[in-house]
Order: sequence, then C-alpha cells, then structure tokens
Amino acid sequence: MVLKNSSDSVCYRNNRARWTVGGLTFLENNYASIPVAEIAVRLGRTLGAVRLKWIDLSLI
Repeated sequence: MVLKNSSDSVCYRNNRARWTVGGLTFLENNYASIPVAEIAVRLGRTLGAVRLKWIDLSLI
C-alpha cells in the first residue's frame, strides 16, 4: 500500500516487512511484463526492495 501526504511525496508502508507468498508469486509472475516501479507500488515496497528480491530469486 502506498500512502501520499499533503506534499504529494510517496511514502511506502512496508519497512523491512517479510515477503508474503502472494507478493513473491506476483513478482515471479509479472517481473518480465510489468515495470519494476509499478510492481513496487502494487506491492507497497521500494524499488530497491523489489530489485533485491529479483536478485535473491535469480529472476534477473
């Protein structure tokens, strides 16, 4: 989940939250077809977190 404050900056809800099975499945099924920025927004994670998980899962 992405939260926006009054200055229109984006705040991400997850802070070192564990990856859920649903989040991992979404990443594995969509990493080739959806831009990383959109995946990050949909999962409520930072770009860095998504990229690190890609590496961890050997998807790149």
